[in-house]
Amino acid sequence: QCSIEALIKAIFNDRWAQAELVPTLWYLIASGRVCTDLNIPLTMSSNIWLRK
Repeated sequence: QCSIEALIKAIFNDRWAQAELVPTLWYLIASGRVCTDLNIPLTMSSNIWLRK
């Protein structure tokens, strides 16, 4: 489990490259491959985890 921001920063240091990952991560959340609590607003500090 980690925040969206922490995951993106762990992959890329460059802010532009980080920004390019956001749509892919939103897709993974929407498709259920990455989980989060969708009952609260989704922000960069939201916790995410892999589906078990």
